Amino acid sequence: MMDKNLTIQSLLLKWFRHHGSRSIPQIKIACENLNTSFSTGIKYPLFLFFMPLVRKGYVEFIGHGKYQPGPPAIIYNKKDEVSTAMNLSDSQVEYIQKNVPEVKKLNLFRTIRFKSRFRDLKRICKNLNIDYTDNNIIRFLSEFPKLTDVISQYKKAPFSHYEYHFDVFQHSWINNKKQFRLGIHKAAKDAQQYFFRMNKDVWLKIPRYEVNPDSRYICETYQALLENRPFIYYDEIEEFLKIQTISIPILIERVLRIPSLHMEQQFFRNHKEQVYQNISMSAFRQLNRIFSNGIKIL
Repeated sequence: MMDKNLTIQSLLLKWFRHHGSRSIPQIKIACENLNTSFSTGIKYPLFLFFMPLVRKGYVEFIGHGKYQPGPPAIIYNKKDEVSTAMNLSDSQVEYIQKNVPEVKKLNLFRTIRFKSRFRDLKRICKNLNIDYTDNNIIRFLSEFPKLTDVISQYKKAPFSHYEYHFDVFQHSWINNKKQFRLGIHKAAKDAQQYFFRMNKDVWLKIPRYEVNPDSRYICETYQALLENRPFIYYDEIEEFLKIQTISIPILIERVLRIPSLHMEQQFFRNHKEQVYQNISMSAFRQLNRIFSNGIKIL
């Protein structure tokens, strides 16, 4: 199933690159058509086929519920002198293949890796008119605010009876029989507007998906932290971060991918567990700040 899913995702990415900007309803139809064509029988093709493209940086949110192919990018691993290029045009890929001696084979998503010294990379980037970045993620993470600070900026909502509460570990809505539950709520079964309860007296309105697709994942992650159940772990010796069950914010996941982009086998992910490699202790400290010191050290 995993290989089939990757094939479907690569076809969806080709569709994006052909059409350019697409709305959520258009993307949903494309995912459903692919789901039918490949007879996968899955229930939510939009999230299984489309969201990985967003999380990997192949597709970008551009506002008003629309997405388009991500911009070209090159990440440089100084230690191994390996560059990873993604979202390149056909002509840019052809240039690298013709002018760089050690080029890895293109993967399904047209990500290409090649060996290059730093001065050679600068020349390549200049000729391709692409900026490069190194794989040091500490400076990126240092710019992220704590999740609690982000959620606190959401608009306040009046208290009401919210019938359903979201179970972040089971990924399901449950009837809100208990009066005091922190986290994500909605008023009715079919409601599309969600609310976040920060404490007994503070309710906040979660921005809708078409306004900010990351707001729901920010809230889910913070709710998991509030429930004080272990779900995120750090191995100091092996330098990897393991996250179970929870889908962390999209932008943070993109950053966590960077240190291992140069590797053929980057990380393992299924619906229950994600593993991110080459996460230094300095990066861990920034992550632990973002996640309110909720990361458990193995």
